[in-house]
Amino acid sequence: MFLKINFKYTLLIVAFVFFECGCKSVTKNENQTTKSDSTSTQNSSLKNTTNGHIVTLTDLYHDFVNLATTIKSHNLSDDYYDKAVKALKSKNYTNAFNYLTSAIQVDSNNSGAYCFRAIIRTFLKNSEADSKAILSDFNMALKLNPKFILGYHYISYYKWNYMHDSIGALKDETIAVDLDTTNVRTLNQRFVMRREMHDYKGAIEDIDAIIRLNPNSSNYRYRGIVKGFMHNYAGAIIDYSKAIELNKQDTASYYNRALVEAVLQDYSKAMLDFSKAIENDPNMGLAYMYRGEVQVLIGKKDKGCEDLYKAQELGVQKAAAEISKFNCSLNK
Repeated sequence: MFLKINFKYTLLIVAFVFFECGCKSVTKNENQTTKSDSTSTQNSSLKNTTNGHIVTLTDLYHDFVNLATTIKSHNLSDDYYDKAVKALKSKNYTNAFNYLTSAIQVDSNNSGAYCFRAIIRTFLKNSEADSKAILSDFNMALKLNPKFILGYHYISYYKWNYMHDSIGALKDETIAVDLDTTNVRTLNQRFVMRREMHDYKGAIEDIDAIIRLNPNSSNYRYRGIVKGFMHNYAGAIIDYSKAIELNKQDTASYYNRALVEAVLQDYSKAMLDFSKAIENDPNMGLAYMYRGEVQVLIGKKDKGCEDLYKAQELGVQKAAAEISKFNCSLNK
């Protein structure tokens, strides 16, 4: 008898929401460019945040601020753009939209204003949030600046999250990646997309590139997760072990490595890793549940049942079924 684990649903995928790749930030000197350098600096502003394909208000605000310093047209468009940044900070999306519209009326070649007006439209609850209008703004931004990495990145985000157009989103994100193959943020987003689309070979290609740029514990863990999906268990263990070597407090990597070890029926190592995960996070219900299953399988039913009850106490719904399956008694 051995423990059967479905990797797709039990691996701890911390990270596919917020990445921690620690991209190189734009320095003050990089921001202080002339108008002729605006395209390159607009693109480098992407390197400030790395949140995968989930765009946050903080991302938007930082992108606005970065672009505001690089798209100066030396006319009233700048004033409207600055006001739009302040409106976004206060979450006044209607005012931000109106200021960006005014900026465009003053300078119809302001690609950044078109891009961010498209994004602001998604926050509105009126006719301005129409998908045709949003795509029109994005497309105008990219027509004005065909090398606008941030524009491709955000239209990709919109197609993925709002239109559920995974093919179109992947195509746009690939253009962004091709424009700068060292941009970790766009690589991150494409990595997530490829993983979600079950293109694990493509996802490995992206995470390999990310690791070359930033070999931190989180990135090795992400690659280990994809290798687990591919049933490359030996490779997954190597990556989880590297993640742990780089960060002894990487609870998710201990847990995920334990799952792989359990699949490979290396129960002694699985026990150690589940225990380490619990030591780092005493409220990790899934670690209790799977450690409990392993203990039952190696003949330590009483201790295993204790873990299963603890998992149930911590809110793991599946624990009740496991308690029943192993005939655990409340009198542990």
